[in-house]
Amino acid sequence: MDFDNAKTGIWTLIELCKRKANPEDFKKQVSKVLMVIIDQIHDAESLVKAEKPVAESAQFLRKLKNLKNESIAYLDSCKKEYRRGNLKKVVKILLWLLKQFEQLERTLERASVFSG
Repeated sequence: MDFDNAKTGIWTLIELCKRKANPEDFKKQVSKVLMVIIDQIHDAESLVKAEKPVAESAQFLRKLKNLKNESIAYLDSCKKEYRRGNLKKVVKILLWLLKQFEQLERTLERASVFSG
């Protein structure tokens, strides 16, 4: 397991920014990406619960929940900034979010939750 689908979705949003896509198209794609992110985080939570004892899983579950909440907030912010035409800001936010997924993915791989 990994966050490849979530990361691919974020890259898709970055590409839409580069192409200066219609704001409505961007908004629709953000909704799709958010659903993928939530699904992948839910799958990761299930995997953590299955692989790790309760005491050990708490920190990972907290990190996953935080990432889900950050994803929701930041993607909502991206929609607003995109409408305002602040595409550079949108790309910065998306790159930051991508980095968060990559860091958590490495953390879970080191903890043997995700196979590397």
